[in-house]
Amino acid sequence: MAVWARTSDPGEFSVHYGVDADQMNQISQPGKTTLDHDNTGVAWLENLKSDTRYHYQVWVNGRPHGWPGSFRTLPSAGDTRNAEYNPDGLFNFRFQIGSCANQNPLHGGGHRETTYEHLNRDWADKVHFHIMNGDWLYEELRDYPPEAWRLTQGVKEYPPVVQVMPTIVGVWENYKLYLDRGIDLAKWHRHVPSYFTFDDHELVNDIWGSSEAGKRHRRTVFRDIGTHAWFDYLGWSNPMEHDHPLHYGRAKMKSGSNLLVDPNTDFTKLPLKEMLNLHVHWGTPEAGLNDIAYDNDEGN
Repeated sequence: MAVWARTSDPGEFSVHYGVDADQMNQISQPGKTTLDHDNTGVAWLENLKSDTRYHYQVWVNGRPHGWPGSFRTLPSAGDTRNAEYNPDGLFNFRFQIGSCANQNPLHGGGHRETTYEHLNRDWADKVHFHIMNGDWLYEELRDYPPEAWRLTQGVKEYPPVVQVMPTIVGVWENYKLYLDRGIDLAKWHRHVPSYFTFDDHELVNDIWGSSEAGKRHRRTVFRDIGTHAWFDYLGWSNPMEHDHPLHYGRAKMKSGSNLLVDPNTDFTKLPLKEMLNLHVHWGTPEAGLNDIAYDNDEGN
């Protein structure tokens, strides 16, 4: 089981866990948070029993931080197998699936999030896991200034990811807003393991044509920025077909040439057959906003 955490500064955290909320005497190996992932990271819990409720608490600098949580592990074939009645070790399990958790009261359910209230009340102790099938968040704070983010972090320089993709800080702030404001959403995720897909709003509303060669629409080329932030806050939970990190950088191309030059990248070492197409980002402060006033279809 993986437990995600965000720390105020880059560093390490551990997770204390156990089957008794008052005796969490198992301790994970340290998880590491880094500035280029907005101080997020994951710690792994090992030696877990099947079909068992565990309680856990994140610790930072030798002290408990944040709210405690719990989760229920899946049954296992080894524990359910019976030579006569269940030789294949089959077992039952429950999961919940949903999508579209809009907190904006103008066109969504609002800040209270009654759906998560019902889920916490009726299902959190009954299901083994949850699938969030896209649109975990909707666009807010997408034009958050990188300089404000830098000052909040107390660092002198931007990490490379912010240097190259400055509008990623707006997506990070979007996630933090939803977790801070979405009290019942955060409670649900503290107690129910989840898998996530991303839809358009994790990137930007009605994004299309991201794999179309030559398409340069503002929404189209925001794909990788939003995806990087999604991995930091949600996508870490998923088993992936390919585990390559998102590649980004700065490059030059001269008029009339088909050669892209990035002195910091050896393209022969990139697994291009397992990667999608390259995008040139707009780099404007409004790149991640859901506002048609900033859309431009020229050059498509």
